[in-house]
Amino acid sequence: MINSEQDIINLVKNDAWMMSVMEAAKTLHLPDWWVCAGFVRSKV
Repeated sequence: MINSEQDIINLVKNDAWMMSVMEAAKTLHLPDWWVCAGFVRSKV
């Protein structure tokens, strides 16, 4: 059950594919980047 923001963060952290996307974006060293809302919404 999702009761808090931390619950959503934990869902993402526990998903290897989602974390690989986040890690790949981080390696680009862009000054600003976004992961679209559907990325999290679909998981929830």
